[in-house]
Amino acid sequence: YPVPTTDVLTIDWGFVGDQEWHEPYVRLLDMAGRVVFENHHISTSSTHWTFGLGDLSDGIYQLEMRSNQELIGTTSVIIGH
Repeated sequence: YPVPTTDVLTIDWGFVGDQEWHEPYVRLLDMAGRVVFENHHISTSSTHWTFGLGDLSDGIYQLEMRSNQELIGTTSVIIGH
């Protein structure tokens, strides 16, 4: 949140079922499937993360949350400055 966002995206993401997070990371893909943002430095002691996305162009992106290389969840993100 917020969606749409202008420059900062906050993710609140807890455990999925009984799965614990191992080496969690997020990445953002443009509509062509290119990775435009990736963050592997996510603390497992928190389920609340904030990322600066002000350098990205306006548009619709796909956010992927991964744990131990496995896709945990996805959502769309709209950026509009």
